[in-house]
Amino acid sequence: LYPVYDLDVRFNVRVGAGSELPDDLEEPYRGMATKLSQKRIDAVCVVDGETWIVELTPRIGSRTLGQLMVYSKLLREQEQLQGTIRLLAVGRSLAPDLAESLAAQNIVVVLV
Repeated sequence: LYPVYDLDVRFNVRVGAGSELPDDLEEPYRGMATKLSQKRIDAVCVVDGETWIVELTPRIGSRTLGQLMVYSKLLREQEQLQGTIRLLAVGRSLAPDLAESLAAQNIVVVLV
């Protein structure tokens, strides 16, 4: 009745190196500080071999655009992804004058 997808979903995916830490900071504090300062992607979904980065936000604005662009670069480097990464912004509203910029970056927008 419903289509079957090969689907993998991960939430709060940490990317990037995080903040620079003092050399004398010991474990477990070093690990905790790194994890707290890394960027976090709301969701990464792999659907039928295609990777999607999902940003969930009440208002889709220029910050969302920037986050998705940075997340794409960091995830590609961190996980050594070769294929296309799709970007998806989900929110309740869209900032004025932003639809064209999002479309130019191939960012899919879903308003809920």
